[in-house]
Amino acid sequence: MTIRFSEDLVPLSDLKVNPGRVMRHVTEVHRPVVLTSRGRGVAVIQSVGDYERVEEERDFMRAVVVGLADLEAGREVSLEEARARLGLNCTMPSVTLSFSDAALQDLLEIRLWYSEQGVPGVGARFVVEIFQQSQLLANHPEMGESFRNSGSHSCASSYTPRSASAIDVIQHG
Repeated sequence: MTIRFSEDLVPLSDLKVNPGRVMRHVTEVHRPVVLTSRGRGVAVIQSVGDYERVEEERDFMRAVVVGLADLEAGREVSLEEARARLGLNCTMPSVTLSFSDAALQDLLEIRLWYSEQGVPGVGARFVVEIFQQSQLLANHPEMGESFRNSGSHSCASSYTPRSASAIDVIQHG
């Protein structure tokens, strides 16, 4: 995101006179506005949606860096160990696939978060889907983003949640 100095520098006095115009600008152009006082930048205004997107991208990139550092330092987990630690029983062709310690920890935290939200079945299914897609892409990297799950492979979790989720109760009556 590049700031256009001719459009995105706004004196504080302009914000006081017409805050709606400034907010409309940041929402429409998807760039932050730098507020100035006496010619110096003093604050930044950004739409909430743009802020959240930037933070998510930043968090993702930090996770990628941590994962790459784990792999470079030899902190990786084999496919079989990842399956065991995640409690997965997958029926897919054998692949050469490993996970960084950080990636495996992220999967465990995803499952725990959903469990804490009272829907552990959703978390378990989400982790299974991530795991399944990782295996499939390891076998067929050319598929990339165009992959559509054909349903020909199955992967189930033996993870037993601490409590039944509302979804499980509805589905199983």
